[in-house]
Amino acid sequence: MALAGLLALAALAASRHASKAEAAAPKATRRQATEIQTCDSRQEGEWQFVAREQMRVQARGRSGNDWVGLTAATDGFHDWAPFDDFKTTICGTLGVFGTFEPTRQSEILRFLPEIPEHDWNVILIPTGRSIFDERFKLAQRLMERGHEGDLISCRGDACFEAEVTPQSHLLKANAAGGWLSACRRGQTICTFGPWVGDGGHGYRPEIHPAERIWWRDGDRLKLLALQDASQRFRDHRQFQWADTPEPKGWHPWAAPSMQGEFRVAFEAATAPPASPVEFTVKQMLDTNVRGVTPSVAAADMRYMFTHSGADVGGLRVHLGLGATSVRLSLALGTLDIAPDDMCLRPDGQSLQGYLRLHDVLGYRYQEGEGFNTFEVTPPPLLAPPPSPSPDAPCATCTAPAGDDAQNTLRLAVLILAREERVHGATTMSERVLADLLQAATERPEPQPLLARAAGRKENASDIVLQSARRFRLSVRPHYDGPRGERLESAVDGGDRETFRKLLVAAGAAVPEKVAWEVRIRNFSTGGGERAGACVPVGERHLLDGDECAIDLPAGVSPDDVLRVWATARLLDGQDRPVAKLTIIGAEGGGGAPAQQEIRLASHFILAANVKARDRILSWLGNAFAPAGDLVKAATSPHEVPVDFSDLDPYRRSYHARMLRHGLVLATVDQRITLDELRQFVEMAQLFADLPPLSSVPRAPSVK
Repeated sequence: MALAGLLALAALAASRHASKAEAAAPKATRRQATEIQTCDSRQEGEWQFVAREQMRVQARGRSGNDWVGLTAATDGFHDWAPFDDFKTTICGTLGVFGTFEPTRQSEILRFLPEIPEHDWNVILIPTGRSIFDERFKLAQRLMERGHEGDLISCRGDACFEAEVTPQSHLLKANAAGGWLSACRRGQTICTFGPWVGDGGHGYRPEIHPAERIWWRDGDRLKLLALQDASQRFRDHRQFQWADTPEPKGWHPWAAPSMQGEFRVAFEAATAPPASPVEFTVKQMLDTNVRGVTPSVAAADMRYMFTHSGADVGGLRVHLGLGATSVRLSLALGTLDIAPDDMCLRPDGQSLQGYLRLHDVLGYRYQEGEGFNTFEVTPPPLLAPPPSPSPDAPCATCTAPAGDDAQNTLRLAVLILAREERVHGATTMSERVLADLLQAATERPEPQPLLARAAGRKENASDIVLQSARRFRLSVRPHYDGPRGERLESAVDGGDRETFRKLLVAAGAAVPEKVAWEVRIRNFSTGGGERAGACVPVGERHLLDGDECAIDLPAGVSPDDVLRVWATARLLDGQDRPVAKLTIIGAEGGGGAPAQQEIRLASHFILAANVKARDRILSWLGNAFAPAGDLVKAATSPHEVPVDFSDLDPYRRSYHARMLRHGLVLATVDQRITLDELRQFVEMAQLFADLPPLSSVPRAPSVK
């Protein structure tokens, strides 16, 4: 009897074990076949671009989470001003992967309570001759003058930063597993998020916060979706400059319940036998991921597609947990994974589409930020495009080779100018505006062309100008690199002794004075340039001549437009030019002397409110882009789809939006100066006459 009882218990245990195993491996679902249509040109062009330029991955926001708007984010010290209305994808070669943890790295802050900031600094060189590189060059036009040294250098190439503060669990997991690290240097990485200018660095361009990042590991794709955990971009009160109402569905950029998706491009032949193509999706790690609708029903999914009633192929998706996951089983209610935008190509030989991975991240409490990470193995492409960069797996991580940029002290010259002796009267004269355009563009164009451009306004009163007859200029040396922060602190405080000691310790020349060259030209009466002077005024801040004033010639008609071209050079105690580059530990300085040019004009355009700014945008379109609708492109609530066969409509759309955002950034002080006018005219002309991607000009940066 005892033996019989034991056998019965064993049978019951085996039955229960089998039931648990069966529950842990849900049966495959087979859905009813889906009828698909023939691909249109938009679908084909967008699919080709995603497959060839973005490693087969498209990132998107959902439920309004793709909209950035005009409103800048701020942390109370500096701001992040958007360059585009929409969150943006930028792909490039990884130049540097770094981390920033101020509590641990700062000698002062390490004694304070821990700051919720542990940044990933993903430094990328935008893919050359691409829309990514063009966006980067356009954004540089909107930087502040003198902050060129704030652009990050990757072995001589200008590069940009994709920055995010990951949630603590992802930080620890990445440190242990090395998913995203310096060992991937040289690989292509793509990042998606707000395309902004960092006001703490002269509005240099960044993706910040980077909410989706992806790269290749051999034939696998690594996909990271993460909500920024710095607590800077999650609340409406952390945004400013909202002079233009945002759409009703606008969200702070990293607000909880952040919705978005990856779409992985795939294709399949339809020739019989058309067996289903297969995806393998592994959830590597996730935290604070919320439920979605609809969610997947099982870990093994099958989809069939028909066209005009005929079977044209299928898709099978295997879901599983990666080795790094801490889950015991998949949380299917948080996963929305399904085919998307499926269509049959016009030749009938293949179908195309995407596998959608949609998620919702984050809760409204401390450490409630979410993230989701996947490893996806897609089916092979029928005709794989050439790989733009190495994509071998990152098996081991070694320290990257030394980069001279880490040991380079960069010196720039910052010039701040303000108008004085401003005449109280304003003018709307088209002749004055035409002369101002001539002074801004300085091109040998016939005056009638500029006069016609000045007159292409909806109303005669659309552009309001004011004049000044004196300029007050302040000059500051600006350092970036080793000891840069301490040097900047000494410069801000006018601490000459500390300033000198820091430079001597770095082996860098010590600036002692500012030498000025000033030229003045009257663009209304014609004639050549005449010499001017910047006369020292008040007490010096740090260097001799760093506070001075330029007076325009007397006896000139108030309607005459005068242009001032001033160059400030830094000299040492022996009147020798100070080099703008110093390699720490090397002999002497390197490169060209540190100097900066500024163009000023007797007249400037007033832009006191959003209506004035809108009128200026309309005028720029009418005057310099008459063949296209600049205003419509700049203000459209819908992003133009990218088309691999014809990129021009997509390029024009972000040209227009970045011009509009530049106007917002420039008119914070309620005026448009000569340098700013020059930039906006050139950007409007680029909108009208797009150059090839390989020859997009990089202009001097001004704000």
